[in-house]
Amino acid sequence: MRAAAGGLLLLLSLGTAQVAWRMVAEHPFQYAYFSLLPGRVVEQHFERDYWGLATRQGLEWVLAHDPRPVLTVGMDERTALTLLINSKMLAPAARARLRIVAPAEAEYYFSIHRWHPGPYPAAMGRRVHTVEAGGATLLTVLRRP
Repeated sequence: MRAAAGGLLLLLSLGTAQVAWRMVAEHPFQYAYFSLLPGRVVEQHFERDYWGLATRQGLEWVLAHDPRPVLTVGMDERTALTLLINSKMLAPAARARLRIVAPAEAEYYFSIHRWHPGPYPAAMGRRVHTVEAGGATLLTVLRRP
């Protein structure tokens, strides 16, 4: 009985340590998804960046890699609010360079894969940036043709 209790305590301790390690390793996206399943399984069956926090890193990447004074960015209308919210966290000068537009008009298309679990077709644009955590893609930035 004592050995069983010790074994159970060991398993609980290992499980807790694994979660704590992932929370540190995947910061600031530790909330995204906890699972021992491989990233591909998670990407096909689960929402990952429900709150769209990776969008800010995508915006920062676009601003750092495209020197033009005005950049148009778009996102699926159901998640476009995350673009607006995350752009508000940028410096005023950076925010002034961004124009949030409809996806069809955008030079850069952002996806948090909430309703589109797989990769995008080439006609949507070329993938230029991704944000990943735990082996799963949280955000994809496409440069539209």
